[in-house]
Amino acid sequence: MLTIAATLNVTSVACDFPVRDKHAQFDILAITLVTITAIAVGLRFWEKLRYERKFRLDDYLVVAVFLLDLGNTIVCVHGLSGNGLGRDAWLFSPDTINSYLCYLYIGQTLYASDVFLTKICVALFYLRIFPVVTVQRLIWGTIGVAALGMVIFDILAITQCQPISFYWTGWDKLHEGHCLGINPLAWAIAAVSLILDVWMLAIPIWQLVRLQMKWQRKLAVAVMFTVGTFVTIVSILRLRYLVAFGNSQNPTWDSFETCYWSVIEINVGLWCVCLPDLRILILKAFPRLGSSIDSGPRNPHQGSSAPRQQGRTPSTSRHTESTIFKGKPSQAQQEASSSTAELVEMTTFMNDSRSVV
Repeated sequence: MLTIAATLNVTSVACDFPVRDKHAQFDILAITLVTITAIAVGLRFWEKLRYERKFRLDDYLVVAVFLLDLGNTIVCVHGLSGNGLGRDAWLFSPDTINSYLCYLYIGQTLYASDVFLTKICVALFYLRIFPVVTVQRLIWGTIGVAALGMVIFDILAITQCQPISFYWTGWDKLHEGHCLGINPLAWAIAAVSLILDVWMLAIPIWQLVRLQMKWQRKLAVAVMFTVGTFVTIVSILRLRYLVAFGNSQNPTWDSFETCYWSVIEINVGLWCVCLPDLRILILKAFPRLGSSIDSGPRNPHQGSSAPRQQGRTPSTSRHTESTIFKGKPSQAQQEASSSTAELVEMTTFMNDSRSVV
C-alpha cells in the first residue's frame, strides 16, 4: 500500500494532476450545523425556564447528546479535515494517514452513541404525551432496544480491530492484526437504526389517527412528527457512501461523503428532538400563527366520541386535568395552546374512557 501511495504521489506531481480539495466545504457545513444545533438546544431550555416548566430526563439527555455532537464536530474539523479529509491520501505522509484513521475511529464511536441516544430522547418525549398503558409499554421496550443497541455497537466499534491500533495502522500492510470489517458493522448499525426510525414514526401516527380533532390540527401535529423521516433518508444516503468507503484504498477522499452525511444526520436528529419545544415557543411569541388551526370548537370529544364522554366520571375529568396541567391555571392555559398539550389531553381521555367503560 505504501508503494502504491508513493507511486501515485510521484505520478500526480509529474503529470500535474489537479489537486482535489473539498475539506473547506466540510468545515463550513459542520460548524454551521453545530451552531444551529446549539441555538436550538439553547432555545429549548430557554422556553422551559421562561414558562416555568420543569426539566425532565430527556432534557438532561439532550445536553449529553449535544456534548457528544460537539465532540464529534471537533474530531471532524480538527482531526479529519486537518489530516486529509476531502483530499487524496497519496498527498500525505504515512503518519498523517495514521492520524486521520485514528480520528475516524473516535468519530465512529461517537456517531453510534449520538444516533441511539437521540432515539432515546425522542422515546422519552413520547412517554410524556402518550399515557396509554399499552403504548407506554411499547415505548419502554423501544428505549430498551435503543439502549442495548448503543452499548453493543459502541463495544463493537471500540473492539472491531485486534489490536485496536490496527484500525489506523493496518492500511500499510506492514502491521499484523485483523478487523471485523467496516461494511458488516456499518450495515448492522444502519439496519437497527432504520428499523427504530420507522417504528418510532409509526407510534405517534398510530395514536394520532385515532384522535378526534380538527384535521388542520392533526396535520400540524403529524408534520411535527414526520420531520424525523428526513433523518431516515439521510441515514440511507450515508449508508450508500459508507459501503463504497469500506473497500477504499483512498480513505481520505472516499470517506468524505460518509462524514458529510453523518454530520447532517446527527445534527438534524437533535433538531427534531427540540422541535416540539421550539414550536411551543414560536406559537407563544406569535399566537396568530396558530389561530387558523385552533379556530373552531375547543371540545375535542365531539362527534363519534360524544357517547363515550357521557360515561366519563367527574373524578376522571379531574384526573385528566391534573395529568395535563400541573401548576397554576395561567400556566395550564399556556400549555393548552400547543399541539403537544392537546395530544396529551386526547390520549389521556382515551385511556380514561377505557377504564370507565
